[in-house]
Amino acid sequence: MSAGAESTDGESVTEELNRVLSGEALAKSPQLQAMLAYVVKETLAGRGSQIKALNIAVDVFGRDESFDPATDSIVRVQAGRLRDALGRHYETTAGGASDIRIELPKGTYEPVFVRADTGGVPARAEPSAPSGVDKASIANDAARARDAKVSAPSMGGSVVDEGTGPRRSRGRFLSLCSAAILAVAVATLGYVFFAGSFGGR
Repeated sequence: MSAGAESTDGESVTEELNRVLSGEALAKSPQLQAMLAYVVKETLAGRGSQIKALNIAVDVFGRDESFDPATDSIVRVQAGRLRDALGRHYETTAGGASDIRIELPKGTYEPVFVRADTGGVPARAEPSAPSGVDKASIANDAARARDAKVSAPSMGGSVVDEGTGPRRSRGRFLSLCSAAILAVAVATLGYVFFAGSFGGR
């Protein structure tokens, strides 16, 4: 987006997002709805420049972290379909009356928000937490939950075997006892030897 772009608020963008998700162009495609909701919400949260194919593949389409866009074209293909769907939406009477247009420029997954009164100049969306998202949240959360995988968090640091502590303590105790008994036995034998030697004289 250009440095001189007009700004727009997140609430207006969220309202437009809900209108697009309810429109006929995306009504029959839950995947496109989920993808659009995801990229818009990430942009409103100030993370638009960080949206990559991997993020979309994992968070929207349920792929794992090994996703490779060179061998799996799902994100690229769906992005093309989403651009077409947005174009169809804004060609309709309902879409054409919108004050804000949501567009997905080619070569990026970060959407831009164009105000109708700026002659097509992209508008900067002020980062916000869009609490008013309803259908957007439902579509996005449903997509994330569809193929969600629960993994145990990795624990840093050394691994402690709880059973080794007591065993090591018992081992040390037995060693000390053995050493003490041996010392007493040696002392006793020494005493008997020397006592016998002196007694014999």
